[in-house]
Amino acid sequence: PVFENEDVIGYKPRDDLWLLQTQQGVPVSIYILEGTEKALVLDTGHMIKNFKDLIKKVTQKPIILALTHGHHDHVGSIDEFDTIYMDKADQYLIPNYKGKIENIRHGYTFDLGDREVEVIEMHGHTEGSIGFLDKKGKFIVVGDAIGHKLVWMHVSKIPLEALVGTLKGLVSIKDKWNELYSGHYNESNRPLD
Repeated sequence: PVFENEDVIGYKPRDDLWLLQTQQGVPVSIYILEGTEKALVLDTGHMIKNFKDLIKKVTQKPIILALTHGHHDHVGSIDEFDTIYMDKADQYLIPNYKGKIENIRHGYTFDLGDREVEVIEMHGHTEGSIGFLDKKGKFIVVGDAIGHKLVWMHVSKIPLEALVGTLKGLVSIKDKWNELYSGHYNESNRPLD
């Protein structure tokens, strides 16, 4: 670990990616991608006090928060942000959030300064599950849409066939990525290839 406190263990699984692994309950992965101008934080894990201060241990750049999906173990600290980016199909999962929600869909791109991150539709685990393709680093943060030991389709009302569409979509862009980083990285402590 690069750093550790009671809430998270901070790692760098690769030079261009931070991973904060939560320590309470089921461990959840929070990812930070930093460009020359901004930092993109993907998910917030369980409730973490002073989440923004924790992120400042990693980067001093302006923070953009985006969500892979709306499940409680990935959105615990969203109230510290006035604006979040997500697929609004999952908005019903965070009914008490009072800030602004920017709807992001397949193809939406975050320009972090010398680093572009593109949204990939990965519906199945939830109606609004999305992934984030780092074009330069050739990896995708997939949240819970793809798991290490299992795929959590049983928590959704979406037909299992939706997963087939997500997997075919990943295969169709295989030239753009080499690794997948899931929402529970600790399951195997390595990216998926």
